Amino acid sequence: MYLCKNNFTTFRPEIKDVKIKKVELISDTYHVYGIRVDIRQNCCGRKMNIHDYRTVTIRSLCYGNRKVILHIEKQRYVCPVCNKRTTSSIDIVDRNCSISNEVKDEIRRKLSEMKSFTQIGREENTSISTVMRIFHDIEVPHRELDYETVYLDEFKGNADKEKYQLAIYDTNHILIDILKDRKSSTIREFLLCHKNSIKKVGMDMFMQFRNTVYSCLPHADIVADKYHVIRQANWMIRDVRIRLFNSDAKYREYKKYWKL
Repeated sequence: MYLCKNNFTTFRPEIKDVKIKKVELISDTYHVYGIRVDIRQNCCGRKMNIHDYRTVTIRSLCYGNRKVILHIEKQRYVCPVCNKRTTSSIDIVDRNCSISNEVKDEIRRKLSEMKSFTQIGREENTSISTVMRIFHDIEVPHRELDYETVYLDEFKGNADKEKYQLAIYDTNHILIDILKDRKSSTIREFLLCHKNSIKKVGMDMFMQFRNTVYSCLPHADIVADKYHVIRQANWMIRDVRIRLFNSDAKYREYKKYWKL
């Protein structure tokens, strides 16, 4: 659907197979009234007749920070031979749905930007449950994962009232799973499920991780993450510097060069 602006307060949309009759601006909301183009189907070797009309209300994309509501009249057809009745459809919306496909596509796009459900619902003037329903309907393409090398990376979160969660990546740095916590029992459950495939494990130098991997995968190679190795080295240099500064006053004159 394409929106063409006529002046500062009105616009006239162009909708496929729909003839627009009028546009009204009521309470900061555009109400668009139209009728579907009469495209009759065949039944029993004859064209169907129009039985009556049914008006559907559809939420469309906002225009100029204002809501847009479509009121489209659809034909209901009846077969003159077998008396079968059918209702016509509109391409811009799915069957038995009141939200246009453009709004759904915009919500999916904003979900890819890692916005919250509440923020997207506020921006698109939809409920949070609608955003969540569209999110759960997204089909994630299946990928073949390579478990030969896995990487463990903890991050701070709040799932199930746990302070930390654990992200696990495969050889190609594709996310495999996010564990609900970093407890040994949770990590052990994952490792034992793939113990025949895992050959190397990359992680930080947290003792709990290392002990868990050793107990589950005694033949796997453990590789320390280079970021944590460098951070540990920086911390050791920092501790030596602070100890020297506090041990003798002659070292304090070098304190201003601590960033070198």
